[in-house]
Amino acid sequence: MKFLILLFLAIHLIFQSSYADSGDDIAKLYFRAFSWGSDIKDIYYQDIHGKEKKLHLYIDKISEEYYYEGPYRLSFYQKEKDGKKRILSHVKFKKELSDQLILFFHNKSGKNLKNLVYGNSKKGFPKGSLRLYNFTKKNIAMKLGDQIIAVSPLKSKVIHYLKNRGEDPLEFSNLYDSNTPMAMNIGVESSKDHWSSTFRSSWPRKPDARTHFFIFPIGNERYRFHHLFELNSLYWKEKKNLQSELNKK
Repeated sequence: MKFLILLFLAIHLIFQSSYADSGDDIAKLYFRAFSWGSDIKDIYYQDIHGKEKKLHLYIDKISEEYYYEGPYRLSFYQKEKDGKKRILSHVKFKKELSDQLILFFHNKSGKNLKNLVYGNSKKGFPKGSLRLYNFTKKNIAMKLGDQIIAVSPLKSKVIHYLKNRGEDPLEFSNLYDSNTPMAMNIGVESSKDHWSSTFRSSWPRKPDARTHFFIFPIGNERYRFHHLFELNSLYWKEKKNLQSELNKK
C-alpha cells in the first residue's frame, strides 16, 4: 500500500512539473460565457488543481466572470443522476488573450454543445462600443449612420467609433447617447455583389454598456437577430483582487 501511495505521489509530481516546465501549455485567463437557444444550468469544469467549479448559461445575459488556470483545452460537463460526468463541450482557449468570451450552442443532436471563442478584453471591446457577430456562412454588412461595417462569415467585429460627415472620428459612446436611438440596417450578400436587406431597427444607446449583436442562420435565407447589453458594475470595477491573484501565479 505504501508503495502505491508513493507511486501516485511521484506521478502527480511529474504531472505538475511538466506543466511548470512548459509555461506555454498553461492558460491563465478570465472568461465569460453565453448560451444561444436555451438556458443551460449546472455546468461544471475543473481547473489545474482539480477544483470543480459550476456555472449557469443564459440566453438573455452574459455570465459573470470566471478566473481559470489550466490547459488551453477545457472540458465542460454535467453530472448524471449516478454521479457520472457527461461531457458537453471541449473549449480551446486562444493563447496570449487574458480575457475571453465563450459562445455555446447546441449541435444537431441537441445532446452536446459546440462553441466559439472570442477575445473579450476591456481594451479591445470597451464599454460604449458594439460587437457584431456573424454566425452565418455569408458576408454581412451593417450600416450605422454614414458608415458601413462588413463582417466575414463566422467572424466578429468591434465598432469603436463612427465617422461623422468627414469630421474627426467620434467615440461611439459619445455619438449615440442614451437619448438618441441607434438606427441599424443589416444586409446579407445573397450572391456575388448582390445584397438583401434583412434587418432594420433602432433602440436606445447605452454608453456605459457593451452591446453584443448576434446574427444566426435559421434556414431558407432566413436569419435570427439577438442583442444583449452587457452592463455590470462589478465588471467595470478595477480587478485588483483577481489581477493580484493572476500575478502571483
